[in-house]
Amino acid sequence: MPHFPKPFVKKARGVWYVEIDRKQINLGSDKDEAFRQYHQIMATPQSEVTAPSDSMVAIIDAFLEWTQRNRAPDTYEWYRQRLQRFVDCYPDMLVSQVRPFHLEEWIDQYDLAKTTRRNYFRSVKRCLTWACQQGRIDSNPLDRLEIPGSERKEVFVTPEEFERFLTFVPSQCFRDLLVATYKTGCRPQESLRVVASYVDLTNARWVFPQQESKGKKSPRIIYLSDSVMEITTRLLSQNSSGELFRNNAGRPWTTEAVNCMFDRIRVRMGKVVLKANNQAPTAAEIEKFSKTLAPTRRIKGVVRDKTPAEFREEAKRKLTKRMAASVTPRYSLYALRHGALMDHYGTKSERINVRCANENGDVESSNGHLKNRVDQALLLRGSRDFASREDYMDFVRSLIVRANDARLNRFEIERSHLRPLPDSKLDTDDNQQGIIVGSSSTINVKKNIYSVPSRLIGQKVDVRIGAEWIDVTHQ
Repeated sequence: MPHFPKPFVKKARGVWYVEIDRKQINLGSDKDEAFRQYHQIMATPQSEVTAPSDSMVAIIDAFLEWTQRNRAPDTYEWYRQRLQRFVDCYPDMLVSQVRPFHLEEWIDQYDLAKTTRRNYFRSVKRCLTWACQQGRIDSNPLDRLEIPGSERKEVFVTPEEFERFLTFVPSQCFRDLLVATYKTGCRPQESLRVVASYVDLTNARWVFPQQESKGKKSPRIIYLSDSVMEITTRLLSQNSSGELFRNNAGRPWTTEAVNCMFDRIRVRMGKVVLKANNQAPTAAEIEKFSKTLAPTRRIKGVVRDKTPAEFREEAKRKLTKRMAASVTPRYSLYALRHGALMDHYGTKSERINVRCANENGDVESSNGHLKNRVDQALLLRGSRDFASREDYMDFVRSLIVRANDARLNRFEIERSHLRPLPDSKLDTDDNQQGIIVGSSSTINVKKNIYSVPSRLIGQKVDVRIGAEWIDVTHQ
């Protein structure tokens, strides 16, 4: 008996498909319309049936299949979650119909942080960029879309603040994860993914294979302090295989679980601040907020109406949590990463300007040269094994001293030619002329945006840039 393809629905997306010659054809989200298209397709000779490859669903499906084959599982899941939400919002949209405002309207439906909004924009634009590179579409309708910047990471945790933070952590499992991330300065994804087989107790380190390290260019080695070594040894005795850091239920920590723990600790810390400042939701705020709550609750499978007292109690509890979260910074594993590192070297962290990654050059370039110098010296040495950690540190110090000796000799030569500075101030200010004031009454000066009076829109201004100020003049 011959087999005829029949429409089927993908429940995760709510979209109907029919598979012909191993190609899934999108029939839309409406069942009646899907079956109408199905009958029309079946009445058409197979040689004339073509999949609607210009639909966003088809492009996203192809992109996700490619990502699943060619990228890490976490990368695939990262795109899948965001693109699925886009498909849920626009299930029948064609590529030619996509406009930047569609993304704005879609993302505005969610209450997202600045960096999360940026990632939603990135996911869709990357999908269409890939489709254009693969020749699946002629042009990218989002090619000129400006992706918003990410949120600056302002939270820096000092050693004293970290010790205070730990007093609000009730779980020993979570405390171990926090201490390991803080003391080693490792990337958050590394402390979450380290497994027992990566642990090298002999040399007090974690060794991530090349395929598991960021960039996949070389193995990632993380040396452990005494406190982290003690944690690693204890956890290794509990879990001889699999992930090292696990929650109270014995399951590996996930990003979502870690974020939830940070949110709960944030509320716990905020309540202490509210109590010290004698702050609490007012009766008027509680009464207003209680009107937005669901009118019923379920108790042991039975749904019943809430009493006025239950409304007030729920409203007060939720408002208190909001107030507590608003008076305390939101911590994360990333914020913990650099605290111990800065404290170890006795240095102070500084921010760079937005979209000026070159300002990191002084540090990153020196680190890059040192890594290359160490790698070359190890190749000449013929072995990367050392009897102890102290021997390795002595080896690195000798390379640094050798490199600095050459610089010191050149510096002494230059010092002999130095002359006293003049009594008057040197004119080192930069001048830019003819900068046009934009329609939003702003000017762009060396990649920085400044506001000027709106009456200057369309006019030209001159700018004198000092070390700590700028002077704007208009004729």
